[in-house]
Amino acid sequence: MKVDIYRAADPRRRALWAVYNADSTWAERKSVSADWLLQDTADLSSPQPNLKFDAAEAISEIKERGEYTFLFQDPPTELEKYETQSLNSFRLKYTIPIVRELDSGEAMEILGTGTLFTHEDRYFIVTADHIFREDENDPSSPLIDMREIAIPDRPVQANLHTIGSHTIYRIRPPTVLDVIVLELLAPDTIGYLKKNWGFLPFSTISAPRSDDRFVISGFMTEGAAYDRKVLRQRMLNLETDFLFDKPTVKDPAPGYDLFFYLQPKGALVDGSGAREVTSLKGMSGGPIWAVRSVEQGKFWSAQTASKIVAVQSSEMAGKWSRGVHWHAVIQILSQPEVSLRAPPSIDDNEQ
Repeated sequence: MKVDIYRAADPRRRALWAVYNADSTWAERKSVSADWLLQDTADLSSPQPNLKFDAAEAISEIKERGEYTFLFQDPPTELEKYETQSLNSFRLKYTIPIVRELDSGEAMEILGTGTLFTHEDRYFIVTADHIFREDENDPSSPLIDMREIAIPDRPVQANLHTIGSHTIYRIRPPTVLDVIVLELLAPDTIGYLKKNWGFLPFSTISAPRSDDRFVISGFMTEGAAYDRKVLRQRMLNLETDFLFDKPTVKDPAPGYDLFFYLQPKGALVDGSGAREVTSLKGMSGGPIWAVRSVEQGKFWSAQTASKIVAVQSSEMAGKWSRGVHWHAVIQILSQPEVSLRAPPSIDDNEQ
């Protein structure tokens, strides 16, 4: 099969590539020619070794749906490496794994990931609702025993502690959104989280913009270990972009659903290359960050370059990741029972 290889024309989407059958037309491709810049042609029947993608996978995808898209980013510069390290360290400080202690603490089940926030001297974990359900696929099923919910006391070589006293806030029925807010009330829990982790202000949230680059952060189930009450788990920062097409999903939530591209076999991680990610299990509830350029004349920092735009909810492996817009969290925190003097808001002027 002879193919044309394109790169996204938008300079803000330079990691996104597309491969089409060279004999097809733009009408058949269901794409707009202005969106793509031709980079190369190739014969996938006898592929060259320097291809940026898997030839067999591309052929299969083109036959099935007319196109093959993939992410490939040029090797990072020294400055980009520094910025990536700074961004990852920043994310790690506020992104926390959530587990369930079983058998009196001798075993554990990884549930998902959460983000730590503070507002009006109160302390919260924002995460996905489904991770606490007896049946993760049924939002009306009972909650698991929340007394078993535990978090690590530090980012590395951590001991698990149950979260203690807390209050649960969520969207009122009949609206169903996969977001939940836990307010932490136990002083010892708040104490070690303030000491060893950190709490973000809600000024870190934002609506997504068309020129954003996105990063899904969370702690993977794959490779996690629990030995002698010490949790070892690896954090993944997965770069992505908006999905071009909105997929069909269970319980769609117009106005709240955000969909992001997932690499079919490999994942662009930290701008440094591709690695295989077979599942995002364990990352449910984690933050989806927007990475933005800092205004000219202002000092760059990981904090000024980072905004949280959504809560990771679900994914279809190799296709897309689904997030819940942060409007859902704002809606939860604005409910009278939360009793905030000045609930946080979000800038609706963002696009």
